[in-house]
Amino acid sequence: MSGALELHANYPRNKRSLVGKTGLALPWRTPEVVPELKGKHRKDDITQKGCIHCHDVQDAMVPSLRAAGKPVADRVIWPYPMPDTLGLKMAVHERAVVEAATNASPAEQAGFESGDEILTMEGQPLISIADIQWILHQAPGTGEIEAEVNRNEQKTKLVLPLEKGWRRKGDMSWRTMGWHVSRLPGFQMRTRPSGNGSSLALRVNNIWPPGPGAEAGIADGDVIVEIDGLKSPMSEGVFLTYLSQKKKPGQTIDLVVLRKGERRKAMLTLKK
Repeated sequence: MSGALELHANYPRNKRSLVGKTGLALPWRTPEVVPELKGKHRKDDITQKGCIHCHDVQDAMVPSLRAAGKPVADRVIWPYPMPDTLGLKMAVHERAVVEAATNASPAEQAGFESGDEILTMEGQPLISIADIQWILHQAPGTGEIEAEVNRNEQKTKLVLPLEKGWRRKGDMSWRTMGWHVSRLPGFQMRTRPSGNGSSLALRVNNIWPPGPGAEAGIADGDVIVEIDGLKSPMSEGVFLTYLSQKKKPGQTIDLVVLRKGERRKAMLTLKK
């Protein structure tokens, strides 16, 4: 709060540094015209009374884009990445202080150290972890982010690299978006240690009947070991991203699952 008051007190002298807070343009001008939200928030609704919540807009993006046949970017599926996606573990009781940089992470590669106070990222002032999430949300799929840190009373500039697919290293399980994109296969999953000669291991733990998973004969406890011939490691989030970006409604996905040690084939048909 004191950081917010400082920004307020310095306005408009700091106006240029706040330009990045505006954000990128969305495909739709207002929430009311997002296709997935049309007619779902009536003024006579006693629970929401016509209010469209902020998270409603974000969650409606994937189905709306898919229905329109438009590309679904990683930024839509993985919004507001946590700093630890890039190996930045932040101190929760400080404004923007690095607690640690994970070994072999982009943060360590950039030279972040424990105790660094991040003053700015991409020229924007930081007053909380949410500011870092905002900057990461606006960041490109590949490239770099410039940061300035205070280290032992010395200002140091660091460059945080962004490799292709960096957003997908985050955890989707805590996101409401995870629940929404889980509708595509019709079941939830949890990554489990590799086994049975496969490096891909996703355990199905919640079938939603009726739905594509149930119709394909997939059962709770099945372990997915192959997706369209792909056997390389894949997390739940990466699998759902694959469905969102590479598959259209009505298309099929060939799965191989393990059930009590027996390999079974299943064909998943996405709903139109």
